[in-house]
Amino acid sequence: MKHLEDFVGEAIQQWGSNVLIVDQVTGEEISFSGFGERLAQVAALLEREGVRGGEVVTLIAENSADLAILIYGIILYGAIAKPS
Repeated sequence: MKHLEDFVGEAIQQWGSNVLIVDQVTGEEISFSGFGERLAQVAALLEREGVRGGEVVTLIAENSADLAILIYGIILYGAIAKPS
């Protein structure tokens, strides 16, 4: 059985430099590989802050590319993303 991290990893490998997300406010384009790098940054932040798998992380933010990255990053880390 495949898990979300399998699908994300495969997509990053297959489409690395292709654009995945365009931030509608800033116009910034984020590639699949850039998405992967940001997911790693989210995981590092959560680890530094002492977040453990299964814990709830509440996000207070407007809709943005960063919010999408945070949600995926938190889920892939093993915590629970709760947008507010």
